Amino acid sequence: MEGLPSTPPRWSSQSRWACSRQGWSSSPPALPDTVAGPIARLGMGVFNKVFLQFPERFRQSDVCAIRQHGRAGVPWHSWYDVSVVSGEPMLLTFVGGDWGREIEKMSGEEVVSSALGSLRRIYRDSVPDPVGHWITRWGADLLALRSYSYVAVGSSHADHDAMAGPIDGVLHFAGEATCGQEPATVHGALHSGHRAAEHIRGSP
Repeated sequence: MEGLPSTPPRWSSQSRWACSRQGWSSSPPALPDTVAGPIARLGMGVFNKVFLQFPERFRQSDVCAIRQHGRAGVPWHSWYDVSVVSGEPMLLTFVGGDWGREIEKMSGEEVVSSALGSLRRIYRDSVPDPVGHWITRWGADLLALRSYSYVAVGSSHADHDAMAGPIDGVLHFAGEATCGQEPATVHGALHSGHRAAEHIRGSP
């Protein structure tokens, strides 16, 4: 077609791995075993964040983390004060595993209500209604489909690097999942992008 290059472009992407893990079909040809194997072995989890913004601070000024242990910590076990970063009275909690997937089916109001119930078991009526909230839903985001990779049973850190390719010198994978030294980190994702770009440019 007019305007298209005569040779296939070289590109980098982690989304194809997410699609493969999701069971979606992708364009042929099929990935070689050297890459398809690591994709099948490595895990890809959901780890969402829930931010609650309050009208004022309701806890001690020297408390930066709140933990509930045992049964009381299910499903909301840890809270972190991110007020300094956000500039507003705000707490952050993490949601992983089955519960992380479950909240993606819930409305924002339902998630906030559940989280507030946990906080109010600790601080009782001193917890005000939040004035704002932000909830990630990485598993439901079609541009992400998951949060980040992990070494599942039967896989190893070597699978991260093996998945990077390249395949036939034209297909390069990038993203935290392709960085065996620093997987599941933003720095690993950045490093993998630099590595893929250097390979595309023909740098060592």
